[in-house]
Amino acid sequence: MHGHNYKLIVTVEGKVGKDGMVIDYKEIKKTVNDLVIDKIDHTHLNDLMDNPSSEHLVLWIWKALKDELPLKNIRLYETENYYCDYDGK
Repeated sequence: MHGHNYKLIVTVEGKVGKDGMVIDYKEIKKTVNDLVIDKIDHTHLNDLMDNPSSEHLVLWIWKALKDELPLKNIRLYETENYYCDYDGK
């Protein structure tokens, strides 16, 4: 068994509100932590899905967040040089 120190980048899009933001970074961070990080950090990912490749993991993350955030893209780095992107398509 081996592990990774993933890096997750969540990109949102939408209309800029009167407060000058699409959505507050604090809200993004709380939502990502509650729905993703708290569920997978220090977890055996094979207990979450059959094949925890970066591609499958980024799909799982998208599904977890899509109803809560105005997502544009999810980027998941497995290493400094290797990552996958998903935009819901």
